Amino acid sequence: MPTLKLGDVATTFVFGKDTYVDKLLGRNTVIDETNPSAIRLQINFAHYANRTRNSLEDSDFARLKNEIQQVSKLSIRDQTVAKKIAAFPNVAVVEIDIGDETPSSFSVTKQTADHREVAFEFDPIPEADA
Repeated sequence: MPTLKLGDVATTFVFGKDTYVDKLLGRNTVIDETNPSAIRLQINFAHYANRTRNSLEDSDFARLKNEIQQVSKLSIRDQTVAKKIAAFPNVAVVEIDIGDETPSSFSVTKQTADHREVAFEFDPIPEADA
């Protein structure tokens, strides 16, 4: 699994069509190529679940946690990651770890990248019935 970046990666999450949060920093961003026909991008936000500072980041994380299934787009605003993602233009699934037992998975419907940003638009993958 190639690691794109271990350190902080600036992100923007869009909920539905026009509401968003953009103060969250993802960590440990990796590409999982275990299944070459379904490449997965994994990004971790669990570090926010382990702290509370009453900052704008914490309120944005609370919103992400409460509305995770309404996420329609993720933009990673990191030049290093955007350049590395160019080698993986067909990411099929994005996994977002917010510190729950299992990461939330989203099926990528559109991927765009330029020299400073990579964006993924997606529909949630229906969760299996327990």
